[in-house]
Amino acid sequence: MNDKRITRREFLMALGGLELIGLGSYPFIRSLVPGSPTPLVLPQRPTIPWNGTVKSFVLNLSRGDVTLRDSRWFSGYLINGQFPGPEIRVRVGDKVG
Repeated sequence: MNDKRITRREFLMALGGLELIGLGSYPFIRSLVPGSPTPLVLPQRPTIPWNGTVKSFVLNLSRGDVTLRDSRWFSGYLINGQFPGPEIRVRVGDKVG
């Protein structure tokens, strides 16, 4: 008797593969069904006009000790020497460089 258990990662990868197969065959299957509506049309990415503003950020990544409010700590990544990293604010239409 094969009692192999799969890992969570293997399960999610298999599920993702099945989803891709299903999405790829969907238009074909719909074309075989009599009286089916027009073929599936995927939505286009929305285009947002550029407002002329370019925002630039300098982020330095380093390893360090992170202390939480309840005094627990762990070794993690710091952005510009802090955890969590600095807030980055941009507006719709801004380019980030």
